[in-house]
Amino acid sequence: MIRFLTAPEVPPNLLRLQVGDVLRWVGSVRLVTGVGYRKTAADYLDEARHRLNVDKNARQAALLLRAVIHGSASTFDPTPRDLDWWLARRLAAADRLGGPDRGLHVNESPYLLDYRDTPVKVLDTRVVRLGTYYPPSGGGDDYESGGLSGPRSVVLVSSDIGEVISGDLTRAP
Repeated sequence: MIRFLTAPEVPPNLLRLQVGDVLRWVGSVRLVTGVGYRKTAADYLDEARHRLNVDKNARQAALLLRAVIHGSASTFDPTPRDLDWWLARRLAAADRLGGPDRGLHVNESPYLLDYRDTPVKVLDTRVVRLGTYYPPSGGGDDYESGGLSGPRSVVLVSSDIGEVISGDLTRAP
């Protein structure tokens, strides 16, 4: 089961990790499958295909719009797959990728419980930023760039079974 975790739901980081450290599980056994917003263009692909197949005018409009963006319509000949993905990316952007929260996508499959007693060897680490996106505002001298409110850095551990949240681990005795 893939679940989306926002910044407050992620456990505190395990500090001072080094490559080669051996760790063990203390919390849930879950693997990180992605970092980002709730949805991606892939989540909108079925809707894009449906819109393009049901409404021939939508297909023609999408072709024309993409031709205008890419230049001459006479040299533009997309495959149906290209057009599906192009429209899916536009639908995702229009929906603001499912909301302003930047978080972790984790796999919490019951099959991962088999790894509960397996030691986790640190192969690499990386730090990601989570929080709630806010857009740029103001103009001129009052301009404020966008960013993340309530930002939080989370350490992810790359191991031989996948990438895991450091807060789900503790040092092995």
